[in-house]
Amino acid sequence: MEVAGRKVPSPIFATKDNPAADPRQMRRIIAEDPDWSLATVPLLTELCVKHIVQNFEDNPVLDELLPKHKFKVLEALSTEIAMKVTAGLVSDEGYWKRCCKARWEVCDINKNGNSWKRMYFERNLEGLIENFVPETTDQSLDGPNIDHFDFGLITPSLIHLEELHLTYGVRDCGMNFEWNLFQFTARDCLLLAKAVKACHTLKVFHLHRSGVDDEKVRVLISHVLDHPSLLTLDLSHNKIEDSGARAVGKLLNGRCNLTTLNLCDNKIRSIGAAAIGHALGKNTTLTCINLRLNRLGDDGGQAICRTLFKNNTLTHVHLGSNDLGEPTAAILSQVLAANKTLVDINLSCNTIGPDGGKSLQEGMEENTTIQTMDLRLTEVGQENEYCINQLLKRNREEKYRQSQTS
Repeated sequence: MEVAGRKVPSPIFATKDNPAADPRQMRRIIAEDPDWSLATVPLLTELCVKHIVQNFEDNPVLDELLPKHKFKVLEALSTEIAMKVTAGLVSDEGYWKRCCKARWEVCDINKNGNSWKRMYFERNLEGLIENFVPETTDQSLDGPNIDHFDFGLITPSLIHLEELHLTYGVRDCGMNFEWNLFQFTARDCLLLAKAVKACHTLKVFHLHRSGVDDEKVRVLISHVLDHPSLLTLDLSHNKIEDSGARAVGKLLNGRCNLTTLNLCDNKIRSIGAAAIGHALGKNTTLTCINLRLNRLGDDGGQAICRTLFKNNTLTHVHLGSNDLGEPTAAILSQVLAANKTLVDINLSCNTIGPDGGKSLQEGMEENTTIQTMDLRLTEVGQENEYCINQLLKRNREEKYRQSQTS
């Protein structure tokens, strides 16, 4: 095509066969946001929700929102937000479930009152305590480092704490291994005793495998003598000897409300057993005592058995692995004939012998309450053991009949 003596390109007209020739269809729009399109224009409420989520840690807004908007915020909220922001503000279990699942592969809320929020906080606290390394981890910004974690820092805030299970040591010490990192020091003991004393809601206290000796157990006992709610005390697998056992006897003599006492696997001998036995003669609350794996001998075993003539509350007694023999069985035979509250007694791993077994059988013939008696590895003889088991079966059947008629 020629215009005024010059050649110019011929115009291209859009047709059905060539739609691309239309310059309007060839135009491209490149947006800064790759997800943006004319087809999706977000609502103002959605933009507000997104802004709240992005700035939640600096400016937490939740309770002021409508329920539907609140739900959207919680659904999009990051699980990495500091607990000091979300703790008192977020109660939605769905959010805390996401937090738990994001942090731990295995989550069982049955152990945490079926609450995801409770589980998240309890397991976080558990991790802080277990991963504390003596002389390395700071507990506070101002105070000095101490031997192990100071429970006095947290117990005042745990106003519903009912159980405390502890083993002192170091979970991961790496290449900096030293034996003193695993010691339950005198300072640890004093701080823990004060924390337990101040926790008036505590019902169950376990302190095992921590090298608790006589001196430390006296400190602990002195702080829980008048504890208003403590029901279970477990000091198993430690190093308590006769002096510490006397302190335990003092606790049983006092105004405590203990129902369960576990001193399994310590070093208590006959003198300590006599102190505990003397206290049991006056105690009216304890129902279960475990003295397995100590060193009572027949003198200590007889001291415990004699107190069962007076005690009217003990239902479960464990005297396994204490080097007991026929003399203890002879006293226990008299107890079986007189005691009307014992339900279970464990004598396993003692050398009672056939004569001792015969004594136990004679006592069981007059007993109507004991339903279980563990005689494994006691050498009482097959015939005696069979007869005793038949008498135990008789008691269980009679107890069942009574429960059906009442």
